[in-house]
Amino acid sequence: ILFMTALGDTVSKLKSFELGAADYVTKPIQSEELLARVTAHLKIRKQQQQIQAQNEELQKRNQELDAFARTVAHDLKNPVGSILNLTSLLAEECVTANRQTLKKINMITLACQKTYNIINAILTLTGISRQASITIQPLKMSAIVQAVIKQRLSYQIKQSQAEIHLPDQWPMALGYGLWIEEIWVN
Repeated sequence: ILFMTALGDTVSKLKSFELGAADYVTKPIQSEELLARVTAHLKIRKQQQQIQAQNEELQKRNQELDAFARTVAHDLKNPVGSILNLTSLLAEECVTANRQTLKKINMITLACQKTYNIINAILTLTGISRQASITIQPLKMSAIVQAVIKQRLSYQIKQSQAEIHLPDQWPMALGYGLWIEEIWVN
């Protein structure tokens, strides 16, 4: 709505905007100015429509991504759970096995448990957009980093002959432990 009127006082202008006017032009009307204002408002409206369409497309893609992540996590959860159970059974049956074999079985068990936890974290993350609340709490960063190094990166560190230098003291951090752990792994 474009108001064209002889009323040029501030109160009249404010009232027109309160009633929904997009712009306000006072008499005498200059055709060039009027055309420029109409063109500007049409351009703004077209841009608003484009933004709205892009927003809707982005929401659709986010929903698809959310559904994909949920599906992948659910699909991975059963086989990882099976591997975890089988390695536990294998460890029980191998009480007479040598230490190296038991150590490797325990490493498999830890890796499976960690993978299972990651899958649960993905499921939690995909639920965030719908409702799920996660518990943000103070994190003991040194314990998280040590666990990452020992349980998830030890092989890569050994293979690359990397040296890890850690601070003596860590700052207090609030967060969700599983996600922070993934950040450190990455």
